[in-house]
Amino acid sequence: MTDPNVLARKLTLLGEHTARLTRRRPATPDPLQNDADLQDAVAMSLLVAVQAAARTISTRCVGE
Repeated sequence: MTDPNVLARKLTLLGEHTARLTRRRPATPDPLQNDADLQDAVAMSLLVAVQAAARTISTRCVGE
């Protein structure tokens, strides 16, 4: 059985990572074209958010 507190923490982290990604993503793709640091920041934020989502799903599925 999945611990609801663990799942809640993972969902909170997922929300935080998604919010960071949203803050870093420019309104248009133009700034990304010549800014490798911004590209890296957005890519890393996306990677971490996807990993958090995968862990949350894994916790939920394995726990049932």
